[in-house]
Amino acid sequence: MHGTFLCQASEVHAQTQAFELDFNPVTFPSQFLPGWYGNEVRSSNTRIFQAKGQGINQSNALAVQPISTFNGELIVRLSVSEFSAPIVQFWAKSRKNGNGSRVAEVYYSWSETLQGGFLTSMILGSQNEFANENQEFRRFELEIPNEFKGKDVVYLKLEIKYGPGAGTCARWLIDDFMFGDIAEDTLPPTVQMVRGFSENEIQVEFSEAIDSVFSIIQLNYKLDGQEPELVRLDNDSLAVLTFSNPLAHGKEINLQISQIPDLAGNFIKDTLLSFRYHDPTLIPYKSLVINEIMPAPKADLDLPNVEYVELRNNLNYQIRTGDMKWSNSRNTVELPDVWINPEELILLVPSNQQEEMNDFGLLIPMDSWPTLLNTGDRLELNDKGETW
Repeated sequence: MHGTFLCQASEVHAQTQAFELDFNPVTFPSQFLPGWYGNEVRSSNTRIFQAKGQGINQSNALAVQPISTFNGELIVRLSVSEFSAPIVQFWAKSRKNGNGSRVAEVYYSWSETLQGGFLTSMILGSQNEFANENQEFRRFELEIPNEFKGKDVVYLKLEIKYGPGAGTCARWLIDDFMFGDIAEDTLPPTVQMVRGFSENEIQVEFSEAIDSVFSIIQLNYKLDGQEPELVRLDNDSLAVLTFSNPLAHGKEINLQISQIPDLAGNFIKDTLLSFRYHDPTLIPYKSLVINEIMPAPKADLDLPNVEYVELRNNLNYQIRTGDMKWSNSRNTVELPDVWINPEELILLVPSNQQEEMNDFGLLIPMDSWPTLLNTGDRLELNDKGETW
């Protein structure tokens, strides 16, 4: 769905925004999308911007990156009189940014006018709802305060703030915004993705938030007939199954899932999935390579004046950088846990210069950057005793 418009169907009559149209890089009070306003909208991956391919099912989303000198403000115009009993519904999550522990705090408030008079703001979720980690999208709903019901137009403001913690702040994303008469959820969850997570673990991603009690019951999962020893939720829709013995790398295996409900009580249909298991922590010699090095950047080059190291995954399966160490001849630092796709290139960069490199590919920002020696240096990637 593109733009802001009214959609009439048997189950929904709503004003929607899917963030698929290109944003106008403007500042308040100009609109960057019809009915949407922001305090600093950019065409690059900074401040408020369009996060292409990072929305639900690889669609586009809206992203806000708080920094020490910037808190994002979004205002959306809502046509209340078009609906009988409208609510606001949207999907949101945080995405890891650098190695900091700073949360993105999100607040909402209401007003009859665009220019001010907003009520006291309320926090969305909890203070730690949007931690600096790679979360999955989950649904949020807001009700219009009683004093605004019956008005022609109401303005909703979302404030995305540089929250407490240390270092860099989480990036916040929102997708599939709806306002209107929205029917009750009657659809069951589905499995979106299954993949290996370690030598004896697999990761299962569901289409929506799932019940925190039923989802960790071992007998609801069977891998080639074997129940997991442990099930944990890494977030509302991502389960990790741990088995007592290592799994066979490269083997085709079957996973059965049943009796898992979403938060509305809709149970998943009995599901049988076949997939090829790969251990993303199994990274043989010369399979993750240092593809390019920039030890002596200059301000007059086409590239930013930033040191970087480019890595390439030469394997035919995804790998994870968790527990990896990156070293030069003087310093060693641990890499954050990032997934690298087959044949994908990714850049190691200093986190304090991340913004300058956002337009040049996928990044692994690092808070403790080992400065590269121009006269000669020894660079190493190391994991579980293996050095590349």
